[in-house]
Amino acid sequence: MDAKTRWPLRLIDAGGGSFVGACLIAFLYVSVVQTETNATDARRFAKAIALTQQRLAQAEATLRRHRDALAAYEQRLAANGRLPQSAPVEPFFRYLSEIADHGNVRVIGHRPLTPRTYPGLVEQRFSYDVTGSFPNLALFLRTIERSDFWADVAYLKIDRPSRATADNAADPTVNLTISMFSAAPDDASPGSG
Repeated sequence: MDAKTRWPLRLIDAGGGSFVGACLIAFLYVSVVQTETNATDARRFAKAIALTQQRLAQAEATLRRHRDALAAYEQRLAANGRLPQSAPVEPFFRYLSEIADHGNVRVIGHRPLTPRTYPGLVEQRFSYDVTGSFPNLALFLRTIERSDFWADVAYLKIDRPSRATADNAADPTVNLTISMFSAAPDDASPGSG
């Protein structure tokens, strides 16, 4: 071979050697450096998975607590929360008389009003007139609202007397409409009353 033909072959050999060297460097980079990066990524992913598992365990514990609380509430509702089949009118008015006596509120009178019937519900209404000082009346109303009876103050009207008398030092008179609720009988027509 002459010198003219050797140069192109040497260039081809140099190019091939450079290519092989570049491939070798790339292989070493992928096998050594990239492996460390992959190991770092794997450790980071393992930490993320562990943290996610920990959060999942906390969420499951919270869910169990909420389910237990719901079950307890459902038991309380089953025991106490059902509407009575008929409104306990007499016990409720005895209760009102007791809290009026203890709260320094004087009962002027009460009378039944027309009951109202809704789907699955009967509302028995009563007009109830009382007098007393404002703090005592407020306590009386709050006690009614917090009672265990299915009752509610549906209407409230406060009348201030025009002048004080000997036995009544200008205490206001309060007219209440108290609603007591019970389950409607199956044959009740909705919206009556």
